[in-house]
Amino acid sequence: MQISKISIKDFRRLKNVNIDFSSETTLFVGANNSGKTSAMDALRKFLVNSDVFVYNDISVTNRININKIGETWTIPDSEKPSDSQLWLNMLPAMDVWLNVEEYEYHYVSSIIPTLEWVGGDLGLRLSLLPKDIGKLFEDYRIAYDNARETEKSDENSNGKLFPNNLCDYIARHIGQYFEVKSFIKY
Repeated sequence: MQISKISIKDFRRLKNVNIDFSSETTLFVGANNSGKTSAMDALRKFLVNSDVFVYNDISVTNRININKIGETWTIPDSEKPSDSQLWLNMLPAMDVWLNVEEYEYHYVSSIIPTLEWVGGDLGLRLSLLPKDIGKLFEDYRIAYDNARETEKSDENSNGKLFPNNLCDYIARHIGQYFEVKSFIKY
């Protein structure tokens, strides 16, 4: 069994990158600032130590949409979300495709998607997602509302208090509210 290819999505400046692995050696070659280090960091964070994600791993291009979610959450009668569906295309993800030989089925038996699967490539999607979207919603609203209330009551306040928006909150608490979750792909 070997990793045949990997797709990295929305990790830093890597919007959608595909990496095909050789059975022998795979080299990353490219100009400076082309994403080689980001690709290696994504591999390490998703496959080795998922506890080390930081806010800057979230693509800058998706932060406007994350803040739009936060804006809807601060509306007084907004409903607590029940799933993380909106976040799927905004946060870092990695598709890992394994080439599994027939004699290796026992290694992947717990993740085989259906009885119709007869070998070949088996994929897993690893996505950075909220651990508990309801808790993130509640905690963010409390922090946001408290900051706005304090600003109103303090006549000497020159600026906005933390958090200014949802990205501001996530930047400080990413490890508390986010984790890598896995899904079968085939």
